[in-house]
Amino acid sequence: INEKLRQSSEMLSTIYDMNPDAIALTRASDGKIINCNQEYLNQIGYSLEEVIGRTSLELKLFSLDQRQAYVDEIRKKGSITNFEIKIKRKDDVFRNVIYSAKFVTFNGEKVLLNIGKDITIRKHAEKQVEYQAYLLSLVNDAVFGLDTNFIITYWNKGAEEMYGYTENEALGKNSVELLHPIYYPGEREKIVENLEYHGVSRTIITTKH
Repeated sequence: INEKLRQSSEMLSTIYDMNPDAIALTRASDGKIINCNQEYLNQIGYSLEEVIGRTSLELKLFSLDQRQAYVDEIRKKGSITNFEIKIKRKDDVFRNVIYSAKFVTFNGEKVLLNIGKDITIRKHAEKQVEYQAYLLSLVNDAVFGLDTNFIITYWNKGAEEMYGYTENEALGKNSVELLHPIYYPGEREKIVENLEYHGVSRTIITTKH
């Protein structure tokens, strides 16, 4: 039994240390960090010696309001999942992180297990997509996007004016069934070939309003 416990302990320790998400244990009574993995240190930019025995407020990772909202949510529900928060690293660079947390018992003491995933790159990509969508909405020309099954996934104001269908009427519809495009003989095959080999294609077609 002792051997099985030892192996289980080693396995949990390995999972803890090699986990791609940041993990930190904070004491429930005073909020001080009592343990963390390497990814947590990578995320906040501090060394283990700088972190152990200090609170997130002392490290100035969060504002007081952010920390209070985080703690209040956990106390209210007993745990929390995907709580989005902005942290400030030691080098004063801000990162967007989503945290999940739960009260657990560790070495006979009530502690808070915090697991955080850095979503800074994802948030930046989302903002870029939103900005690009905003720019496309301002374009006077008709712009619409299709998936590989020719289902309409994007429809701007120019498309609404050119084809007569609102965004709600067009999204999710099959473009061929909605617009009834008419191609010159062999033109459709030429379009597909140009897209596959060159990534772009130009053509003239007739469509239904």
